[in-house]
Amino acid sequence: MKAVGSVFHVENRAMNVVARYGGDEFISVLSEAGIEGARHFVARVQDAIATNETLAKFGISFSVGCAEFDASTMSSASDVFRAADTDMCEVKAARHTETKSG
Repeated sequence: MKAVGSVFHVENRAMNVVARYGGDEFISVLSEAGIEGARHFVARVQDAIATNETLAKFGISFSVGCAEFDASTMSSASDVFRAADTDMCEVKAARHTETKSG
């Protein structure tokens, strides 16, 4: 976990927050990023993990969900977390479908 946390820390901008959220989960709060900025951040983290000497030899990968706060439909951080979790489940399901059909 320390090596993964280190990658997040290095790829994170100083104005943003990265924290461990549960056993093997991390959360990144990216100010002024939007969904596309979040996906760009994810791509950087994925590349960094894939090339990290410690993590690459173990084939470490991760699943990601992205969400953006929408004041018209969300009222709390829990709403954003739920939306990100839903996105992650959708990404996993799509990946699973691609694997079965490919």
